Amino acid sequence: MDSVLVIGSGNAFSSSGRAQACFLLESRADRMLLDCGATSLMQMHRLAVDVDSLDRLLVTHFHGDHIGGIPFLLIHYEYISQRRQPFEMLGPPGLSEAVQRLFDAMYAGIELSFEVRYIEMRENQRQKTGGFTIESIPVSHKPESLGYRITGSDGRTFAFSGDTRWCDNLERLYDGVDVGLIELSLERQPEGGTSHLALDEVIAKRSSLKARRLFFSHIYDELAAMVLEFEAKHPGFGRPVTDGTLIDFRESETIR
Repeated sequence: MDSVLVIGSGNAFSSSGRAQACFLLESRADRMLLDCGATSLMQMHRLAVDVDSLDRLLVTHFHGDHIGGIPFLLIHYEYISQRRQPFEMLGPPGLSEAVQRLFDAMYAGIELSFEVRYIEMRENQRQKTGGFTIESIPVSHKPESLGYRITGSDGRTFAFSGDTRWCDNLERLYDGVDVGLIELSLERQPEGGTSHLALDEVIAKRSSLKARRLFFSHIYDELAAMVLEFEAKHPGFGRPVTDGTLIDFRESETIR
């Protein structure tokens, strides 16, 4: 694994003007998109990502801020790129139905001239695609929600939670990975809990997340500032990302 480009670091509300979830993984000559929120195509253009060079997309769950950009991506391929080679989508069971229903609701009657190949992954499944090996690990958000451990062709590893509340599988997900990216949605977990993670509980349980480097997404500016303040006092806790952050697996980080 060479790098992860944060295309969208925000939540469903695009709080603080952040784009919705979308990440570009690069491993040597191969690339894979991870989630595709509604703002993703616009953001890829803004960040000068070569959209036409992408051949695969990995999806964590079916909320709109994670798959809402798929129809726009597909019509870009149909009308702008005039794509003919297959495009691969991987994700939880029900992926093909979820994408087709969304596409039909937005662009009914349009027939694509290229094949979309779906690979629906069960919990705890290993799947090789291109230069990546993906391990699916169930998390606690929606019934279909999966987190992923992804190994590049060089053996370096990346883990992403998608959206989740705290669950035991997070320890397994991040155990020993080179880079971990985890959602962070709230300052404090309210009584009764939510389906997302809060800073107070991550602080309390951070030692159980054994990624070599940890980054936070699904975030807004005020919460990101709190993370930076805590990191300054507790080096190694983790850092927030923003739209355009490039996480370099060679131990450096740059902002585009």
